[in-house]
Amino acid sequence: MKKRAFLPAAVLLLALLTACGGDTSPESDLPAEETTTEETVAEESAEPEATLTDEMMIGTWQGTFTADGTVITRTLKLYQGGTGEMTSVSEGDPSDHHFSGTWELVDGALNFSYLSTTQGYLVAADADPLTMVLLSDDRIVLEKQSES
Repeated sequence: MKKRAFLPAAVLLLALLTACGGDTSPESDLPAEETTTEETVAEESAEPEATLTDEMMIGTWQGTFTADGTVITRTLKLYQGGTGEMTSVSEGDPSDHHFSGTWELVDGALNFSYLSTTQGYLVAADADPLTMVLLSDDRIVLEKQSES
C-alpha cells in the first residue's frame, strides 16, 4: 500500500520539477549568430580610437551656448599637474563666474572638480579640433583652442 501512495507523489513531484526546470532564457530559443569572414575582416581593420592623454587636454577649451534665453560663454583652462580654471560669462551680465579646480581623465571622460561639484565631459579624441561635451547637459560643447 505504501508503494502505491508513493507512485502518485513521485509523478506529481516529477511534473512540478519538469515544469519549473530547464533554461528558459530568451537567448536559448534563438539560433546561434553566424559571423561571416567579411564581418570579421571589417572589425579587425577598423581604425583604433585615439587614446586621450593629459598632454592632449592641457590648454584652453571654450564654447558658447544658450540657457534660458541667455548666451553664455564657458572657458575651461586646464594646466599641467591636474589643476584648472573654469569661467562662465553671461551676455549682458558684467560679472563672471570664475572657479579654480582640479581635473583628471577617467575612461575617456574629463572630470573637472570645483567647490563641491564635479562635472564630467565626454571627450571626442578623434575630432578636429578636439571637443568635449558636458555629460549632464549636451548643449555645452567646448572646443580646444589653438595655441597662439
